[in-house]
Amino acid sequence: MGDLLAKAGRPFSLMDVTGSTAPGRLPSKRKLLENGYAAAVDCTIRMVRLTADADIIRKRLRGRYSASQRSALEWHLERCDEIAARLEAAGLDELVIDTSTLGPQEVAERTLRHFGLLES
Repeated sequence: MGDLLAKAGRPFSLMDVTGSTAPGRLPSKRKLLENGYAAAVDCTIRMVRLTADADIIRKRLRGRYSASQRSALEWHLERCDEIAARLEAAGLDELVIDTSTLGPQEVAERTLRHFGLLES
């Protein structure tokens, strides 16, 4: 996504807030606002949730962890369905993209088009 924005000559900032939460805890939009993210950059927080079929999620998780991270992998594999359901139930997403058959470039393009940052 950053490459596409840079190529279009647009200033940008990207933030993955899910990586900053404790296992089993999901950030709320309210919590992000309380923590000052929106105020710090003087902009609206716009949420995008990426989904995939359960089998694909598990395959991607297995490719994400090394052998020394087995306990973290097992934790995610045991809870990935629950986490996906909780994220969906939270209803905070402006955009949801099923990435089951998409590569990173296409996901980035769809996201940027949704926000009017990339021409069709």
